Amino acid sequence: MANTPRIKSMDALKLFAIFLVLWGHCVQHLLSSEYYDEPLYRIIYSFHMPLFMAISGFFGARIAENSFINAFTKKFRQLLLPSISFGLICFIYDFAINQSIKAATYSFIVSFWFLKSAFLCSFVYFLVTKPKKKTVRIFLLIGSLLICPFLLRHTFSFGHMYPCFVMGAWLHDHIEWVKRHIKTLLLVSSTLFVALLLFWDASFWTEGCNFRFLSGLGGKALYGYKYVYRLTIGFAGTLTFFSLFEYLSRYIPESRIGNTLCRWGKYTLGIYCLQAFILEIFLRQLLNFDSAGFFTFNFVIAPFISFGVLLLCLGCIKIIHFSQWTSWAFLGESLPRKK
Repeated sequence: MANTPRIKSMDALKLFAIFLVLWGHCVQHLLSSEYYDEPLYRIIYSFHMPLFMAISGFFGARIAENSFINAFTKKFRQLLLPSISFGLICFIYDFAINQSIKAATYSFIVSFWFLKSAFLCSFVYFLVTKPKKKTVRIFLLIGSLLICPFLLRHTFSFGHMYPCFVMGAWLHDHIEWVKRHIKTLLLVSSTLFVALLLFWDASFWTEGCNFRFLSGLGGKALYGYKYVYRLTIGFAGTLTFFSLFEYLSRYIPESRIGNTLCRWGKYTLGIYCLQAFILEIFLRQLLNFDSAGFFTFNFVIAPFISFGVLLLCLGCIKIIHFSQWTSWAFLGESLPRKK
């Protein structure tokens, strides 16, 4: 079967999203301050993981066309297998450092949470869209969206990520409508996104985001408000940049540099996993930029380091590609079929 042609605007969007991951992690790990007190960090994290999950939903919209076994094994290979392989390295590292099985096990469980969340979102979306009757599918989909806010804790942010996955699947299924109304969508979503950023503060990290605040009517109201606000700003930011990249793709001519950058967008999974070691562990221990000015660090040093880590990750991915087995285990790529 012929390979599905790549959508360059989506590859470019994926590269943009993974660069934001690196940039945000620089702010989080290379300063001593609380990360949620950093304005740039709050802006990036208002939408970049919802954007990534919407991209997963965009490419996973037709998952129900597969059988259960095929869908499960494919998503297991693509998402869970790399998280397990890289997670074992985290386990060994943490055990060597802390000499604690408990700490190492916790690291193995929570590491690469996004891949585990994407697998869970894909699995749930498969179940609710598999029935043949449209009314049943709609009922199950609405039910799953209503239930997911209460499955936030200990489920890899499923409560926040699943609606974003569904949004991405909706964009895929209505892409022609989206393209016809791209200017309006871009204008409305960007306006809403900027407006919501004005009230997006550290309290969204420090209160109202898990079940410990559910005691009493006030706690429930606070949780509901914070949950809806986080979802709304994530949706607005996701739609803003989805629309922007789709709109720009119509007018930017192809070039060697552009094609190279789009090609890098194919490797976001490997970049996401490898940066955890390069940036979150090693550079975090070596570098600290508390003495740098706000503008110098956030808009000069951090982007420069992010680009360097990006290139280093791409080099490591080339090494992983030397073997089909390492590509399978660490990047979730399929093994060649025996003839």
